[in-house]
Amino acid sequence: DYLLKPISAEKLLEAIGNVSEEIKKEREDKELLRRYAEEMKENTEIEKNQFFTRMLKESLSITEALEQGRSLGLELSAECYNVVLFKILDDGSQRKDGEQEVEAWVQVESYIHSMEHVCCFQRGVEGLAFLCMGDGEEQVREKIEEIRKGLAMILKLYPKQKYFGGIGKPVTRLRNLKDSFHEAERAFAGRFTALPNQIVYQSELCSGGDSGEEPNVQGLGSVEFIREMVAKFLRNGTEEELSAFIKACFETHMQ
Repeated sequence: DYLLKPISAEKLLEAIGNVSEEIKKEREDKELLRRYAEEMKENTEIEKNQFFTRMLKESLSITEALEQGRSLGLELSAECYNVVLFKILDDGSQRKDGEQEVEAWVQVESYIHSMEHVCCFQRGVEGLAFLCMGDGEEQVREKIEEIRKGLAMILKLYPKQKYFGGIGKPVTRLRNLKDSFHEAERAFAGRFTALPNQIVYQSELCSGGDSGEEPNVQGLGSVEFIREMVAKFLRNGTEEELSAFIKACFETHMQ
């Protein structure tokens, strides 16, 4: 505003009051835009997760899948696909560091989002799903090895946070993605029985994993093993994971 001399206190206070109201309005507008952007981002993430579920449960045509993916900012055109399931585990401790866990999750998601040809989907209490894409099985395998090493380096910064991941099998069509997912689920079930801090294929889990340790999953042949596995789940598992745990028990028994 322009104030002409001589200036009265009343006029000066009126002008300052007007400027104050303008500043408040600008701040309110910025806050509304920020909230709107956050809500839009959250809605997009929800739609992405629903789309991922549809790809696993429905037989979407390749055209439909690619078009819906592009509408959500996902480029799904590739020669080969593989699913990786990942979770930072709850150790059941009453003194766990919640702040560190949040930081670890943020770092993990930021790292995955920075990678080319990898899409990240939220799975609630079951963690994250990564969709890895490439021109062939070898390229996808290399991408998964990159994820393994990258996440291991990140989680080393948070030694209190344990993690586990399961790797699916490569498929050449999006409509067969559920086959890769189901294989990843079988490996991911190892979080109930195997040592933490590894991301494994099902074959590695049965033969001892990639950590050089002796195999952890030997079937449900002993009462002691059953008790130990159930006790571990009761300490660390969630109600939502109960069905996955029971399935893992029976699949372990069948190996």
